[in-house]
Amino acid sequence: MFRNAIFAITVVGLSTPALAGGIDDFREAFSAANDGKYHVAIATYDKSLAAGDLSREFRIRAYNNRGLAHYKLGRTDQAIADYGRAIAMDADYHIALNNRGLSWQRLGDKERALKDFEAAIIANPDYLLAMNNRGKVLHEIGRIQDAIAQFDHVIRLEPANATAFKHRGKAYRALGNLDHALADFNRLLDIRPGYSHGYLYRGMALADLGLVNAAKFDIRTAYQMNPKSARIQKAHEKFSNL
Repeated sequence: MFRNAIFAITVVGLSTPALAGGIDDFREAFSAANDGKYHVAIATYDKSLAAGDLSREFRIRAYNNRGLAHYKLGRTDQAIADYGRAIAMDADYHIALNNRGLSWQRLGDKERALKDFEAAIIANPDYLLAMNNRGKVLHEIGRIQDAIAQFDHVIRLEPANATAFKHRGKAYRALGNLDHALADFNRLLDIRPGYSHGYLYRGMALADLGLVNAAKFDIRTAYQMNPKSARIQKAHEKFSNL
Protein backbone atom coordinates (compact mmCIF):
# COMPACT_ATOMS: atom_id res chain seq x y z
CA MET A 1 0.00 0.00 0.00
CA PHE A 2 2.79 2.43 0.91
CA ARG A 3 5.59 1.18 -1.34
CA ASN A 4 5.77 4.28 -3.54
CA ALA A 5 4.80 6.73 -0.83
CA ILE A 6 7.16 8.75 1.34
CA PHE A 7 5.67 8.31 4.79
CA ALA A 8 3.07 5.99 6.25
CA ILE A 9 0.11 6.04 8.57
CA THR A 10 -1.15 2.95 10.32
CA VAL A 11 -4.57 1.39 9.96
CA VAL A 12 -5.42 -1.36 12.41
CA GLY A 13 -8.77 -2.99 12.96
CA LEU A 14 -10.87 -0.15 11.57
CA SER A 15 -13.40 -2.62 10.19
CA THR A 16 -14.32 -3.96 13.63
CA PRO A 17 -17.59 -2.90 15.29
CA ALA A 18 -17.49 0.46 17.07
CA LEU A 19 -16.50 0.38 20.73
CA ALA A 20 -17.01 3.04 23.37
CA GLY A 21 -14.09 5.21 24.46
CA GLY A 22 -10.66 5.72 22.98
CA ILE A 23 -11.10 3.45 19.98
CA ASP A 24 -14.00 5.56 18.70
CA ASP A 25 -11.85 8.66 19.01
CA PHE A 26 -9.03 6.83 17.22
CA ARG A 27 -11.35 6.13 14.30
CA GLU A 28 -12.62 9.70 14.23
CA ALA A 29 -9.05 11.05 14.30
CA PHE A 30 -8.00 8.72 11.51
CA SER A 31 -10.93 9.86 9.37
CA ALA A 32 -10.19 13.54 10.03
CA ALA A 33 -6.53 13.12 9.04
CA ASN A 34 -7.57 11.27 5.91
CA ASP A 35 -9.69 14.32 5.01
CA GLY A 36 -6.76 16.66 5.62
CA LYS A 37 -8.23 18.02 8.87
CA TYR A 38 -4.99 17.70 10.80
CA HIS A 39 -5.84 20.04 13.70
CA VAL A 40 -9.01 18.05 14.34
CA ALA A 41 -7.08 14.78 14.04
CA ILE A 42 -4.51 15.87 16.63
CA ALA A 43 -7.15 16.98 19.12
CA THR A 44 -9.06 13.73 18.66
CA TYR A 45 -5.94 11.56 18.99
CA ASP A 46 -5.32 13.49 22.24
CA LYS A 47 -8.76 12.41 23.45
CA SER A 48 -8.19 8.85 22.31
CA LEU A 49 -4.92 8.59 24.21
CA ALA A 50 -6.34 10.31 27.29
CA ALA A 51 -9.26 7.87 27.49
CA GLY A 52 -6.96 5.27 29.02
CA ASP A 53 -8.67 2.29 27.40
CA LEU A 54 -6.65 1.92 24.19
CA SER A 55 -4.70 -1.29 23.80
CA ARG A 56 -0.92 -1.05 23.62
CA GLU A 57 -1.09 -1.68 19.87
CA PHE A 58 -3.53 1.16 19.30
CA ARG A 59 -1.57 3.55 21.55
CA ILE A 60 1.55 2.95 19.48
CA ARG A 61 -0.36 3.65 16.29
CA ALA A 62 -2.11 6.68 17.73
CA TYR A 63 1.27 8.24 18.56
CA ASN A 64 2.56 7.50 15.06
CA ASN A 65 -0.53 8.88 13.35
CA ARG A 66 -0.64 11.97 15.56
CA GLY A 67 3.01 12.51 14.72
CA LEU A 68 2.18 12.43 11.04
CA ALA A 69 -0.57 15.01 11.53
CA HIS A 70 1.96 17.27 13.28
CA TYR A 71 4.39 16.67 10.40
CA LYS A 72 1.75 17.70 7.86
CA LEU A 73 1.25 20.96 9.76
CA GLY A 74 4.99 21.66 9.79
CA ARG A 75 5.35 20.90 13.50
CA THR A 76 8.41 18.76 13.00
CA ASP A 77 9.67 18.75 16.59
CA GLN A 78 6.27 17.62 17.84
CA ALA A 79 6.16 14.95 15.15
CA ILE A 80 9.56 13.64 16.26
CA ALA A 81 8.38 13.54 19.86
CA ASP A 82 5.31 11.48 18.94
CA TYR A 83 7.26 9.08 16.75
CA GLY A 84 9.68 8.71 19.65
CA ARG A 85 6.81 7.76 21.95
CA ALA A 86 5.71 5.06 19.52
CA ILE A 87 9.27 3.76 19.18
CA ALA A 88 9.75 3.76 22.97
CA MET A 89 6.83 1.36 23.17
CA ASP A 90 8.05 -0.79 20.27
CA ALA A 91 11.68 -0.34 19.21
CA ASP A 92 11.06 -2.33 16.04
CA TYR A 93 8.07 -0.29 14.88
CA HIS A 94 9.38 0.31 11.37
CA ILE A 95 6.65 2.75 10.31
CA ALA A 96 7.44 5.25 13.07
CA LEU A 97 11.18 4.80 12.48
CA ASN A 98 10.73 5.68 8.82
CA ASN A 99 8.49 8.64 9.63
CA ARG A 100 10.92 9.98 12.23
CA GLY A 101 13.69 9.66 9.67
CA LEU A 102 11.73 11.93 7.34
CA SER A 103 11.36 14.45 10.13
CA TRP A 104 15.10 14.46 10.82
CA GLN A 105 15.65 14.85 7.08
CA ARG A 106 13.34 17.89 7.01
CA LEU A 107 15.40 19.43 9.82
CA GLY A 108 18.61 18.81 7.86
CA ASP A 109 19.90 16.13 10.23
CA LYS A 110 20.72 13.59 7.55
CA GLU A 111 22.81 11.33 9.75
CA ARG A 112 19.94 10.81 12.18
CA ALA A 113 17.59 10.36 9.24
CA LEU A 114 19.85 7.69 7.77
CA LYS A 115 20.09 5.92 11.12
CA ASP A 116 16.30 5.76 11.44
CA PHE A 117 15.78 4.55 7.87
CA GLU A 118 18.37 1.83 8.42
CA ALA A 119 16.72 0.81 11.70
CA ALA A 120 13.37 0.59 9.91
CA ILE A 121 14.90 -1.71 7.28
CA ILE A 122 16.47 -3.92 9.94
CA ALA A 123 13.10 -4.14 11.68
CA ASN A 124 11.36 -4.99 8.41
CA PRO A 125 13.73 -6.16 5.64
CA ASP A 126 10.93 -5.91 3.06
CA TYR A 127 10.10 -2.27 3.81
CA LEU A 128 10.68 -0.64 0.42
CA LEU A 129 9.49 2.75 1.60
CA ALA A 130 12.40 3.09 4.02
CA MET A 131 14.81 1.69 1.42
CA ASN A 132 13.90 4.41 -1.06
CA ASN A 133 14.15 7.07 1.64
CA ARG A 134 17.56 5.71 2.66
CA GLY A 135 18.70 5.86 -0.96
CA LYS A 136 17.65 9.49 -1.25
CA VAL A 137 19.60 10.48 1.86
CA LEU A 138 22.66 8.59 0.67
CA HIS A 139 22.52 10.62 -2.54
CA GLU A 140 22.13 13.86 -0.59
CA ILE A 141 25.24 13.19 1.52
CA GLY A 142 27.31 12.33 -1.54
CA ARG A 143 27.31 8.52 -1.23
CA ILE A 144 25.91 8.21 -4.72
CA GLN A 145 27.17 4.71 -5.53
CA ASP A 146 25.65 3.47 -2.27
CA ALA A 147 22.41 5.18 -3.22
CA ILE A 148 22.39 3.42 -6.59
CA ALA A 149 23.01 0.09 -4.88
CA GLN A 150 20.05 0.74 -2.58
CA PHE A 151 17.75 1.54 -5.51
CA ASP A 152 19.07 -1.54 -7.35
CA HIS A 153 17.90 -3.62 -4.40
CA VAL A 154 14.46 -2.02 -4.38
CA ILE A 155 14.06 -2.68 -8.11
CA ARG A 156 15.07 -6.32 -7.67
CA LEU A 157 12.35 -6.67 -5.05
CA GLU A 158 9.75 -4.67 -6.99
CA PRO A 159 10.61 -4.24 -10.70
CA ALA A 160 7.92 -1.60 -11.24
CA ASN A 161 8.88 0.67 -8.34
CA ALA A 162 8.65 4.12 -9.95
CA THR A 163 10.27 5.93 -7.02
CA ALA A 164 13.41 3.81 -7.26
CA PHE A 165 13.75 4.37 -11.01
CA LYS A 166 13.28 8.13 -10.55
CA HIS A 167 15.93 8.46 -7.88
CA ARG A 168 18.36 5.99 -9.42
CA GLY A 169 18.09 7.98 -12.66
CA LYS A 170 18.87 11.18 -10.77
CA ALA A 171 21.85 9.48 -9.11
CA TYR A 172 23.19 8.24 -12.45
CA ARG A 173 22.78 11.74 -13.90
CA ALA A 174 24.72 13.19 -10.96
CA LEU A 175 27.57 10.81 -11.84
CA GLY A 176 27.39 11.80 -15.52
CA ASN A 177 26.21 8.32 -16.50
CA LEU A 178 23.60 9.74 -18.85
CA ASP A 179 22.73 6.59 -20.78
CA HIS A 180 21.76 4.82 -17.56
CA ALA A 181 19.93 7.93 -16.33
CA LEU A 182 17.95 8.14 -19.56
CA ALA A 183 17.07 4.44 -19.39
CA ASP A 184 15.76 4.89 -15.84
CA PHE A 185 13.68 7.94 -16.74
CA ASN A 186 12.25 6.05 -19.72
CA ARG A 187 11.26 3.22 -17.38
CA LEU A 188 9.81 5.72 -14.92
CA LEU A 189 7.55 7.12 -17.64
CA ASP A 190 6.57 3.61 -18.73
CA ILE A 191 5.34 3.01 -15.19
CA ARG A 192 3.89 6.49 -14.62
CA PRO A 193 3.10 8.03 -18.02
CA GLY A 194 1.22 10.93 -16.44
CA TYR A 195 4.09 12.04 -14.20
CA SER A 196 5.06 15.56 -15.25
CA HIS A 197 8.40 15.60 -13.43
CA GLY A 198 9.36 12.39 -15.19
CA TYR A 199 9.34 14.36 -18.43
CA LEU A 200 11.36 17.11 -16.77
CA TYR A 201 14.02 14.67 -15.56
CA ARG A 202 14.21 12.96 -18.93
CA GLY A 203 14.34 16.30 -20.69
CA MET A 204 17.29 17.43 -18.58
CA ALA A 205 19.14 14.17 -19.28
CA LEU A 206 18.48 14.60 -23.00
CA ALA A 207 19.83 18.15 -22.80
CA ASP A 208 22.97 16.86 -21.08
CA LEU A 209 23.40 14.50 -24.04
CA GLY A 210 23.10 17.44 -26.44
CA LEU A 211 19.71 16.31 -27.77
CA VAL A 212 18.19 19.76 -27.49
CA ASN A 213 15.08 19.28 -29.64
CA ALA A 214 14.11 16.11 -27.78
CA ALA A 215 14.81 17.88 -24.48
CA LYS A 216 12.60 20.82 -25.46
CA PHE A 217 9.76 18.44 -26.38
CA ASP A 218 9.91 16.69 -23.00
CA ILE A 219 10.15 19.91 -21.02
CA ARG A 220 7.28 21.45 -22.99
CA THR A 221 5.25 18.31 -22.25
CA ALA A 222 6.06 18.64 -18.55
CA TYR A 223 4.96 22.28 -18.62
CA GLN A 224 1.70 21.48 -20.37
CA MET A 225 0.97 18.84 -17.75
CA ASN A 226 2.01 20.87 -14.70
CA PRO A 227 2.45 24.61 -15.42
CA LYS A 228 2.33 25.55 -11.73
CA SER A 229 5.52 23.70 -10.78
CA ALA A 230 8.30 26.23 -10.14
CA ARG A 231 10.98 23.77 -11.29
CA ILE A 232 9.16 22.99 -14.50
CA GLN A 233 8.45 26.68 -15.15
CA LYS A 234 12.14 27.51 -14.78
CA ALA A 235 13.22 24.76 -17.18
CA HIS A 236 10.50 25.72 -19.67
CA GLU A 237 11.60 29.36 -19.69
CA LYS A 238 15.22 28.32 -20.22
CA PHE A 239 14.54 25.95 -23.09
CA SER A 240 11.91 28.12 -24.76
CA ASN A 241 14.68 30.57 -25.59
CA LEU A 242 16.92 27.99 -27.27
